[in-house]
Amino acid sequence: MQRRVPCLREFFTLGYAGHTVASAAALLHSHKIELLIDVRRNPVSRKPGFSKKYLEEYLPAVGIQYIHYPGLGTPVYIRQRFNMRSEISVALRAYRRYLESRRQQVLTLLRTFSSKRFCLLCLEKNPRECHRSIIAEMLTEVTNCPPTHLI
Repeated sequence: MQRRVPCLREFFTLGYAGHTVASAAALLHSHKIELLIDVRRNPVSRKPGFSKKYLEEYLPAVGIQYIHYPGLGTPVYIRQRFNMRSEISVALRAYRRYLESRRQQVLTLLRTFSSKRFCLLCLEKNPRECHRSIIAEMLTEVTNCPPTHLI
């Protein structure tokens, strides 16, 4: 078992469903978020303003750094399984197994960005229905710091 380290800094997650880019940025500002980490595999969206290109331009202009971290996105085969069956729990269990095999990427994220107040970004409003909750659980296991899920 990996030894826990003390919680040095809190971290956040946000699902942008139900938000505009402006309302999401305001929410991030209200929690003093310095860095938004986009954990979608493909950072495109039908929702205006939430594609990578726009976020890369908009967020720095309002004082928030943006980074796309595709290695923590949901692989196509897991998304397809979810789309065919609409079983969130099955897809999240598959994602957990996938993420365990890529634990080093989570640890790299932590080493690289833990000096900043950061927030993980994905689409789903409810964190329990999104892969970012699995990433957050793994970060909590390592840091002993639970996430704050912004809504």
